[in-house]
Amino acid sequence: MYSNKEREKHCKAGLQDFLQSNFYQAEKGKKFDETYFETFDLERICIDKVFFLVYDEEYVTKDHSFDKELRDQFIQHIKQSRIKKGQFEQVLRKESKYSSWDLQLRGGRAMRFHVNVIHYLQELHDIRPCNVIYDDNFLPVDCKLTVLDFVRAFRDLVDQAKEIYKEIVLKQWGVELQAVRVKFSQIELPFEVYPASVDDISRKLYAK
Repeated sequence: MYSNKEREKHCKAGLQDFLQSNFYQAEKGKKFDETYFETFDLERICIDKVFFLVYDEEYVTKDHSFDKELRDQFIQHIKQSRIKKGQFEQVLRKESKYSSWDLQLRGGRAMRFHVNVIHYLQELHDIRPCNVIYDDNFLPVDCKLTVLDFVRAFRDLVDQAKEIYKEIVLKQWGVELQAVRVKFSQIELPFEVYPASVDDISRKLYAK
């Protein structure tokens, strides 16, 4: 296990390597010296947006016909979704404060989920959003949540998605799924630093 001092040194060194990389320099055209990193008093790793597919190993292999009856029943929630390049189809879509999902009405009838873990934690712990650059997808600097809280929230959201999928398939198509799986397509892991981060940006914007 790293001591706090070793962890601090490791985090700053990793971030400095990235900011000095050719990729970042090509994008920003700016150099950072060591004095810039000495301003960091706190580092925080978060789990932000997560995109994944929920399906059943056996059920997804079936070529189900398009369910027009279900579409007509929930016509206000029917949207066009791109399945692959140049191909769109009607899906059933539902949204909440921190998640959304699209359910295929034909083919393997898989469900695509998008969850915002930060928004979920704000809702779960009654945390007032911290607005930065007109975005509320930040937690306050003095927030006591740890990486473990993010991991638990991430796990809970995945479990919720699997239960939602199983319940819908059972209710709408009468099939009790036994082998529901999840396949992740994208996980965003922000690395936040303080004070040379959101608070500084926020103060400068509001000052203008």
